[in-house]
Amino acid sequence: RMLTIGWIAGRVSGALLAVVLLMIGLNHDAVLGQAPDCSQTLQSMIDATPSDGALSVPGCVFREEVTVPRPMTISGQSGATIKGSDVWTDWAGSGPWTHGGLPTLSDPGGACRSGTDNRCLMPQQVFLDGVPLQQRPDGVAPVAGQFSVSGSVVTIGSQPAGHLVEVSVRQHWLTPLADDVTVEDFTMEHAATKSQDGAIRTRSGSTGAWVQHSNTTIRNNVLRHAHGAVVSLAGTDVNTSPTNHVVL
Repeated sequence: RMLTIGWIAGRVSGALLAVVLLMIGLNHDAVLGQAPDCSQTLQSMIDATPSDGALSVPGCVFREEVTVPRPMTISGQSGATIKGSDVWTDWAGSGPWTHGGLPTLSDPGGACRSGTDNRCLMPQQVFLDGVPLQQRPDGVAPVAGQFSVSGSVVTIGSQPAGHLVEVSVRQHWLTPLADDVTVEDFTMEHAATKSQDGAIRTRSGSTGAWVQHSNTTIRNNVLRHAHGAVVSLAGTDVNTSPTNHVVL
């Protein structure tokens, strides 16, 4: 499969049509137009990768938060995406529309700047066909293009029927639990991160018991739609390549 040459010859309107198809080093599934195998979780693939190994991740959408327990390089194939959101269906009402089941997200703490409706303390996110809706304070009825949260209930002002509605339910995409971790060529989005935290963190543990990890490389990724920072840099020798594509 490293070198495949096909020769097709035919006659069109009296002329000889010759087409030479040359495919060098192409992935067999890509040649056949087959969909990637998305039967495994990203975490299970990471857990099966040995120390200092290389993991090539298929171009699937992974709706999970993962940890990396040992040194390795994780490379995403075209389309590989980590999302902090889940798809929500079965909305109730006829406008605005409501849906329960929002998990409790950890308290971000701190205080917001005056005149901001305490937006920094509200990490929840809702996306309609990939477009973020604007969050309104609890008690303010949302209109089209907006949403609000009251406890575990999300209310949106846009018609959900016939649309993809994604709600952020996880606060992080990825956390290395070891030194010498490289992550590249992914899209990561929709993290309900605390305002002073990162959706990718280079430390693990909790306040007062943090473990710092070094030589973390995050490169050639599209990182977007995190409530807080997309990357939280802690420890030493953290390499965030200038080729990262970051959309806030």
